Amino acid sequence: MKVFVAGLGLSMALIGSVWSGPAFAGPAAGPYKAPARSETQDTQHSRSVGRVLEDVTITGKVKTALMEDKAVSANEIDVDTVQGVVQLKGNVDSKAEAQRAVAIARKVAGVKQVKSFLKIVPNEKRASGEGRSAGQVLSDVTLTGKVKTALIEDKLVPASTINVDTVKGIVQLKGRVDSKAQAQRAVALARKVEGVKAVKSFLQVGPMEKTAGYRSQTKAKTAR
Repeated sequence: MKVFVAGLGLSMALIGSVWSGPAFAGPAAGPYKAPARSETQDTQHSRSVGRVLEDVTITGKVKTALMEDKAVSANEIDVDTVQGVVQLKGNVDSKAEAQRAVAIARKVAGVKQVKSFLKIVPNEKRASGEGRSAGQVLSDVTLTGKVKTALIEDKLVPASTINVDTVKGIVQLKGRVDSKAQAQRAVALARKVEGVKAVKSFLQVGPMEKTAGYRSQTKAKTAR
């Protein structure tokens, strides 16, 4: 376990080193042109970049903490962090194991809240080959960090509103972007990251405010 944790630390350091270079910067993937930025927008962008990097770090720390605990099936648990809120997804053997995973995540520095979407599925009932090895989990965590870094370095993509998750080399993009061009570019950037096998996009297009209003109106009509 000490060797594995050391390896995870090395991989997180690798993610940090990727941020310092333009490894993922490249030509535009589409006709989309970035609008001129004001000083206020630049400041907000810098803050969002810092937040995303903090989330990547927290994800790595939570994953490490789960790996170090022998009572938790860490290989079966996916970790994602958005604005300091940790989401746990995957399968566990019991309710006690799920509660323990949540408790471990809450103890990690920087975690504001933990949301559990863990499913209780006894190991013998899980599909053969569904789980991931420790090495695969480490690789997925590293890929997630690299993809997030690539999105952050690109000024045309709103990285702070895009959630990245990786399972067995397959990257999933979730969240919201302003245009179809931004969604396509996010996918193109993720595909360029070395080690990524495929990219699945669940990105929604449209301002958050309009969607929230639409949902409120829909609820009101339903109530009538």
